[in-house]
Amino acid sequence: FYIVPSLLLAGLTLLSCHRKEPVQPEKEPSIIEFTDGSSENILFGLDGGSQTISFKTNYVWSASFASEPAGGWCSISPAEGPAGSNSIKVTASGNTSPDERTASFKIRSGDVEKTVTVTQKPSDAISIASTRIEFNPEGGTRLITAKSGYPCQASVSEDARSWISILSVRAVTTEVSISVSKNESVDNRRGIVTITNEEGGVEEVVVFQTGVQPVLTLSSKQVDMPAAGGEFEVTVTSNVDIGVSVPAGSSWVREDKS
Repeated sequence: FYIVPSLLLAGLTLLSCHRKEPVQPEKEPSIIEFTDGSSENILFGLDGGSQTISFKTNYVWSASFASEPAGGWCSISPAEGPAGSNSIKVTASGNTSPDERTASFKIRSGDVEKTVTVTQKPSDAISIASTRIEFNPEGGTRLITAKSGYPCQASVSEDARSWISILSVRAVTTEVSISVSKNESVDNRRGIVTITNEEGGVEEVVVFQTGVQPVLTLSSKQVDMPAAGGEFEVTVTSNVDIGVSVPAGSSWVREDKS
């Protein structure tokens, strides 16, 4: 009577020892794969706009910039989505700076991530440190410093080419070296140096040069003449053209033009 329960208990124990644990399915590796010709690099022109990148994942995904919100000029939408085929719209505003700019965002899915780099061309604008340069009558050389995202050229207005010349143009830092000749006239003069780049940017620099101060030297400021009259000479030295006139009421004095 007491043997049967013992046998039943032994049978249950034996069955328990042979039970197998369920096999866990192996996790599928995460993937992020660009599709439809999309890549990890996006290039915008200076006017900006929108572009779409397409990709597929096998897990839910999210995207975010390394630094929000990428300086305010670049944005993405949407910033997350389900597994499968997806796309992100990338929008860039116009670039008014002479500098190229970049931003990057990461797409994460499962245990993988990919970085997308967005680059935008610089503005065609040219930034000039000073739009007016002044020279004294002696002239000389000066540097015009400009900033541009593209190679620049420089030219002188036609009416000033006799006294302003371009010595050199350094493309990397856009330094324009100009030379101004001596001004031997009492008149001030003004010329224009125009700086342009290959994208149509234009900036003008006014070059102003003062004239010389008139100098007049007489060998004598007073001459005593005898009662019989006669002739006398006064040597005139001047850096400008001169004229001679006799005051009214002095008919007894005249200029000998011979």
